[in-house]
Amino acid sequence: MQDQLGRSLFWMCLSAFFFSLMSLMVRWLSAEVPHATIVFFRSFTNFVISLILAWTFFRSERWHRNQLPLLIFRGLMGFIAVTCLFYAIQHIPLALSTLINWSSPVFVILFSWIFLKEKTSVRSIPWIVLSFLGLISLVYQPEPTATSSVQPINQHALMIAWLGSAFAAAAYISVRAAATKIGVNTIILFFSGIGSLLGLPWMWVVMQSSAPLTMLVTGKLVLMGLLATCGQYCMTQGYRFSSAGKVSSMGLLNAAFGAIWGWTFFSEVLTPFQWFGAILIVLGVVGVAGIGVSRKVQVDSTHA
Repeated sequence: MQDQLGRSLFWMCLSAFFFSLMSLMVRWLSAEVPHATIVFFRSFTNFVISLILAWTFFRSERWHRNQLPLLIFRGLMGFIAVTCLFYAIQHIPLALSTLINWSSPVFVILFSWIFLKEKTSVRSIPWIVLSFLGLISLVYQPEPTATSSVQPINQHALMIAWLGSAFAAAAYISVRAAATKIGVNTIILFFSGIGSLLGLPWMWVVMQSSAPLTMLVTGKLVLMGLLATCGQYCMTQGYRFSSAGKVSSMGLLNAAFGAIWGWTFFSEVLTPFQWFGAILIVLGVVGVAGIGVSRKVQVDSTHA
């Protein structure tokens, strides 16, 4: 399949918008239900919709037994990434949590080179280093003064967000490896199914000491899952039409939406150090993607 950057851009723009709305719902829900419940509903709603679509429209999709490890790996990496992301959304500004989550091209470019044998360049190294300098700037906190209004960032949550970005990159790479051989709905069905299986016992244990879910809260959880499902399908489509390194950088639009929602609904304002770190990360990601754009990528379609 020939590289089709325009089609990828269209799908990733839609994906960023839906995922940003999902993040907004996660922040609201975090004040009402435990973390484990939010993670489970994100996966289970996705699974139910994928199952319906598979039965209705995608019954002709086929996958081979030797592809099962790749599908399981994608599901496991995706579940860990979602768990880390949702934790970060609850504890650090939306703009930063989404930015770090979508800085995964820093890891994607490395994983693409190692696992997919996509050509990379030593010119990528300075941009990767720049992104890590951005992370250091986010972690650094100036000493508070009597007149300072700077609110210290939760560094523990910040590192979990970065860890989630690495797991997301591993999940995206498996999408890239699988999407030319396996149908989109099959990939998402396995991802959400594995996430549901892992999330159900966790939620059950946590809910033993939590208040029962009301109909209103359940409706919010389902809506959050629906938004995530829309974003998931758009993202997976985006990865079908271009190289992993290029496509993932388009998700930085999610951070822009996150900054808007954070400022509008939660009065979140980034400090100068956080802005500086965010700019370094954006420059690093865009630099990595720019190097990828200079190459014409061909994808093996013999197993499609």
